[in-house]
Amino acid sequence: MEITLNTKSKLPFIEKINCLLIDNGFWFLMFLFFCAAEVHIMNVDAFANFLHRMPLLESVGVVLAYLITVLEMSIVILLLLPSTRELGLFISLILLIIFTTYLIYIISIAAHLPCPCEGIMGGLTWTQCLGLNLLLVALNIACLPGLKITISRSSNVVVL
Repeated sequence: MEITLNTKSKLPFIEKINCLLIDNGFWFLMFLFFCAAEVHIMNVDAFANFLHRMPLLESVGVVLAYLITVLEMSIVILLLLPSTRELGLFISLILLIIFTTYLIYIISIAAHLPCPCEGIMGGLTWTQCLGLNLLLVALNIACLPGLKITISRSSNVVVL
């Protein structure tokens, strides 16, 4: 997929920041998944208990707690290795989309429940967590190797 953004940039450093973010965004995603996995490993019983009490997850909370933790650590390993980075980005995108969809569901039916975010994201509300996840989904998509962003210097047209 190629996105072509035709605009005349008067700030070339913004282009450099853009390239830096896209080329290195996977490091941020890897750090985020590492922190999440570490919190879940250290508190696996509390995490399983929390999931067990959540709408739609009552019957699979314990299994899901371990599955999510294993997926998070797997994503970290996949993102760390250049040969598996693309697979890691796709799996992380799928996990982020699933979690973001669940957040939308929770906000619509049970916003009064406490948000489970811990670690570096501790203290967020469900809505703040949703906003953060939408940004992470966008970052993850931008980091996908099949996505090429080209900036040219003509009229203001975006081609997908």
